Amino acid sequence: MSAEGSVTTTLRDEVTEAGVRGWIAESWMRDAPLLFCADAPVKSSSDAVLQLLYSSMYGEGDLLRHLRFLDYRVSHAQHPSCEYDYRTTNLAVDLRDGVRLCKLVAVMTGDRGVMEAAHVPATARAVRLRNVEGALHAMAAAGLRLGDVRAADVVDGDRAKSLALLWSMMHHWQVRAR
Repeated sequence: MSAEGSVTTTLRDEVTEAGVRGWIAESWMRDAPLLFCADAPVKSSSDAVLQLLYSSMYGEGDLLRHLRFLDYRVSHAQHPSCEYDYRTTNLAVDLRDGVRLCKLVAVMTGDRGVMEAAHVPATARAVRLRNVEGALHAMAAAGLRLGDVRAADVVDGDRAKSLALLWSMMHHWQVRAR
């Protein structure tokens, strides 16, 4: 590998006005393993510290305030979208919640706002409709022709319209088989 393609050069090029924080959020955190198990009741580092120290430091008040006084910030929180399984096994069922469509649109357009606006997990029909509508709106904004596909069609599991939507996405972004 030449010096032009080294990690140091790439890091230096990516750390511009966005700063180190932007580079870390973009590349390193995206591929990092989960800090908390998916079925764990605690999903943030502040809750973990409070549960760990509460019984031994009872009566101290706000433990996180004491840590902030020592200039130690406890701020990691694990979002449900990090735990979501994006693999697709059945198109008629897996696209219904809209989360996979939002992720696909976010990857293809580079617009992270689509995925940030998605509600994970999507358990209620209204939430699923909102997720799919957000994905369809982002597709239309990217210039994709949706035809007669509606959010309700995808949420209801209409295979023909779901496949038509996927086919138009492949045609629009020209995904080629390897």
